[in-house]
Amino acid sequence: MSVNVPGLVSIIVFYLLILAIGIYAAWRKRRAGTGNESETIMVGGRDIGLFVGSFTMTATWVGGGYINGTAEYVYTPGYGLLWTQAPIGYACALVISGLFFAKKMRNEGYVTMLDPLQRKLGKVMGAFLYLPALAGELFWCAAILAALGGTLRVVINLSMTASVIVSACIAVMYTLVGGLYSVAYTDVVQLICIFIGLVRWCLYLIYMYCYVNAQFQLILNPDTDNRISRSLLSVVIVARIPFLTGFIHSFRKRKEKKTSKIKTLPMNYFIQWLSIPFAFTHPAVSDIATTAYLSPNWLGTWDINSTGLWIDSALLLLFGGIPWQVYFQRVLSSESAESAQKLSFIAAFGCMVMSIPSILIGAIAASTDWNATGYGLPRPYHKEQANILPIVLQYLTPVAVSFFGLGAVSAAVMSSADSSILSASSMFTRNIYNVLIRPRASQTELVWVMRVTIVLVAVAAAALALAVKSVYLLFYLCSDLIYVILFPQV
Repeated sequence: MSVNVPGLVSIIVFYLLILAIGIYAAWRKRRAGTGNESETIMVGGRDIGLFVGSFTMTATWVGGGYINGTAEYVYTPGYGLLWTQAPIGYACALVISGLFFAKKMRNEGYVTMLDPLQRKLGKVMGAFLYLPALAGELFWCAAILAALGGTLRVVINLSMTASVIVSACIAVMYTLVGGLYSVAYTDVVQLICIFIGLVRWCLYLIYMYCYVNAQFQLILNPDTDNRISRSLLSVVIVARIPFLTGFIHSFRKRKEKKTSKIKTLPMNYFIQWLSIPFAFTHPAVSDIATTAYLSPNWLGTWDINSTGLWIDSALLLLFGGIPWQVYFQRVLSSESAESAQKLSFIAAFGCMVMSIPSILIGAIAASTDWNATGYGLPRPYHKEQANILPIVLQYLTPVAVSFFGLGAVSAAVMSSADSSILSASSMFTRNIYNVLIRPRASQTELVWVMRVTIVLVAVAAAALALAVKSVYLLFYLCSDLIYVILFPQV
């Protein structure tokens, strides 16, 4: 199978756009001039406002592992939504961090989260804590690179190796040039891309469910038009929004060509607000409201004997989501302590909202008869459950819609990979090299050490992404190390 050229072109254009924005942000900051170049790369000029800060904080957490991993666990038999704890766990972690840590850390003027630990435990013992922090960042970065690699492989037939390597290289390039400023300003664009890509995909799901549902109602009960009309009345206003109407109408024409023997409906029938949780896109997909309670189901099953394990997992994500340099890097770069606290709360809300499309995708995948699709048998969970989100995009949506979803995943990966790479290199440069190895190192030397470390961290994360199969496993494991080793020291 050859590479999907339109999809490849769209990815190239997106990557070039992100690279250009990152370089521009770096040029702008350099033009303004700064006194401490290494610290500027790590935390900017400590003047990141609430708007940009909220975007970059949310985009950092809503990575490829977050999007793909959530869909994977909702879809996986035996787990489902009940065991997909990462979205709410990390959102609560952001709230706790904002309440108890953000203001204090920002007021003290630290550069990395290891600074107070080295002050408390000593330079050497504090430096040892870099090891679990590094491992956590590597697992996190590997998870999101693996998510993108799987997505590009499924949707545009690009090899996973090439996808991971190219994505890591792009993230490294603008991070090397601009540090935190490049990362922060590209995150704004990337989060917008995530939102547009996933929301448009979900709008298509809503449309398809309502269209097919209404058509079957007409076939089975041709005299019940009034009842159908009343059931759809609650969303007529939404359907009248010009953008949404035009979007739906374009798919209506496509669908009418394929279903000329079925009576079409007025525009008022195309959206059913109450049917958002039951959206599906293909005749092979059953109503997710029904499959939620079948066996296996996407809601998950509760076993009283597993209560302790569930609580332990929840605590792991809750407290293991606090001591992260990617979080504190945004906090410490904020223009004020109050702004640092507010952006934590905004990001928590954003993380919850951004998980909804992935949950829907996992539910739809669990409700699909894959033998009736182009994917066939065996079903994805036998070998490709980690790639369930791109598989749904590829086999249950039109090409144009799948490209929007692909852009969303690509944006999510870039927005988190660059942050993890910068965080790991910042801690090494400041807390290991500058504190233990070369206390009198010049700013130029520190900048070059950071650049070399950025490349090494990216290489290690890419290698790990190519070696491990499950995205959610990496996503979960990174918090495990932080929870067990680093959090008790906070």
